[in-house]
Amino acid sequence: KPGEYAYQVVEVIPEDRADGIVYDRATHTITVKVEDSNGQLTASVSTHNATINPDNNNTFVVNPEFHNYYHYDIVSIDLTKILSNDSGSNKVNLSGYEFVLMEGDDEVARESSDAAGEARMVLTYNSTDAGTHTYTLKEIVPATNPSNGMTYSTTEYTIVVDVTVNATDNTVSAVISNVTTN
Repeated sequence: KPGEYAYQVVEVIPEDRADGIVYDRATHTITVKVEDSNGQLTASVSTHNATINPDNNNTFVVNPEFHNYYHYDIVSIDLTKILSNDSGSNKVNLSGYEFVLMEGDDEVARESSDAAGEARMVLTYNSTDAGTHTYTLKEIVPATNPSNGMTYSTTEYTIVVDVTVNATDNTVSAVISNVTTN
């Protein structure tokens, strides 16, 4: 029947979304215009946001694209080993000092310092990690052979990370909300 027909194509987002997946909410409008030319019906197809590929049979293949992606967020914890009572006259190699990050009884990360005494712990969160995470960060004191009479720090830090998930688009946000010294 002659006329103009508009169709909207959308991705159906499942109620039980896959963890960390952000679904494309695009709407692709496809318009089919049917005209009567002396009793012969012809159709033309148009769209503003999809690819149309006519084939040899005078039919059209419309290819709307939906782009989903995996979303996560990261938190970086930068550490620096500092030597007290260092006169500064000697450049001291600060590599190899170890730090551990625990969540309860579970080791989450372990890093060693570089020659400048720096280390970085990177934590990755997805939608299954929503909630509050409380970590304890401390330097690991070697059980044997401490470096030349070195007294290691026994300071422990409590680091709280809040992870939220946006219910609309499933994006994840992780933020360090509190750091305290124990």
